[in-house]
Formats: sequence, C-alpha cells, structure tokens
Amino acid sequence: MSDHRTDPFDLDSFFEAEKKDTSEPSAEFLANVLADATLVQNQLGLANKAPKTSTGFWRTLNAVLGGWPTFAGLATATIAGVWIGVSPPQGLDTLTDSVLGNSFDYSDYLPSFDSVLTEG
Repeated sequence: MSDHRTDPFDLDSFFEAEKKDTSEPSAEFLANVLADATLVQNQLGLANKAPKTSTGFWRTLNAVLGGWPTFAGLATATIAGVWIGVSPPQGLDTLTDSVLGNSFDYSDYLPSFDSVLTEG
C-alpha cells in the first residue's frame, strides 16, 4: 500500500520482531497488580457501594428541565394555549381575519418587466 522506497523509516523489521516475541508477564507480577488494584478500590470505597438504580422518566425529565418551577410554567402555558385556542378573545378574530384573510401570490413579491422599465 505504501511506497517503501520513499519511506524514511523501515518499521517492518520492528513489527516482525514484536510479533515473534510471545513472552507473557509472570503470574507473580499479575498477582501484584491485582492486589494493588484491590487495595486502591477498597481505599476509594467503590467496591462497597451498591449499584445505582435507574431513576424514572419523570425524575430525569425534571432534572433536565430544571425542576418543578419549570414544570409549573410549562403547565400554565399549556393551559393558557388550550384556553385561547378553544375560546379566543373577541379582538383576536379581527386580528386573524386581517392577517389570514389576505392571500398573496408569488407574483406579488417578484417584480415584473414593467416595473423594471419604470425604474429607468
């Protein structure tokens, strides 16, 4: 895959030598490593703690959103939105008729050839 003629370092010989070396650590060394690991775990107290149980969906959502005041605000906004949607105020009908009653076409936004000629 690579061009070995321009490779400044010939690493293949090092990789081959490492593949041939199949020495494994001694049993005494591995026992010492495991003993040290157990000692450190006991000092930190990690081995004695019970595994964390899963928190519920609502508790997680509560933590993500920022607590019960946020839920109260969301509930209030939802109820107000439903109320306005079901029984809109009297002035809202006039506003929506003026905004939504007009229909526009794409040609209203695009200049025509005549308007270009009048500009000079």
